[in-house]
Amino acid sequence: MAAASLQGSQLKLSGVLDHRSVVAVRQEAERLLRDAGQAVVVDCSGVEKSNSVGLSLLLVLKRAAAARQQTLRIQGLPHDLQQMAQVTELTELLV
Repeated sequence: MAAASLQGSQLKLSGVLDHRSVVAVRQEAERLLRDAGQAVVVDCSGVEKSNSVGLSLLLVLKRAAAARQQTLRIQGLPHDLQQMAQVTELTELLV
């Protein structure tokens, strides 16, 4: 089961991010962004497995944070998401 939780200004993603879980995680993560403060770190170290929807989720969170004038930094990106970001040339957007 995938989840999003907030610890201070750190938004933690965990579990398996796939087409079954991403809608609920997205809704929760966007809700949590409102309480996260100005500088947010998305910690992906708890993500066990993901596919392209996980990458899409990170881009959606970047856009949502920008709309709120928050800075958002992503850390702990799992190897599979790193590879997808490199292949799709999205690495620059995720740092």
